[in-house]
Amino acid sequence: MDIGKKIINVINKTQKETGYDIQVYVSQSLLEKDPVKSAKKVFSFYEMNLYPQSILIYINKRNRKFTFICNEEITKKVSRSYFNTLSEHFGEDLLSTRLERALLILLTTLQITLPKKPSLNYEQQDLA
Repeated sequence: MDIGKKIINVINKTQKETGYDIQVYVSQSLLEKDPVKSAKKVFSFYEMNLYPQSILIYINKRNRKFTFICNEEITKKVSRSYFNTLSEHFGEDLLSTRLERALLILLTTLQITLPKKPSLNYEQQDLA
């Protein structure tokens, strides 16, 4: 299986297991100075701000800068230190391996460590 398909499979599995909408955006702009500003534009453009469980992983492939943007619901549930630690490790992985492999490590880490969102599947709830 090629690495692109592996990444898509891990994104889908992470979304399914955590209940969050996780999107990855990879920029190749050489002129980008502020990945946070660019990520906020992407987050807004794709209307991720309308969904309370959205997380955007924004990566500039050329300069190896990245950021995480998420909605307020997630920031209430997940501490800033969680994302700081995640950023620290992802930054180290980006420097030591290919972007695709670092992304797989990041997504797998999210899958394991991100607090699960309560299920909204009414079929599984005991209503008695």
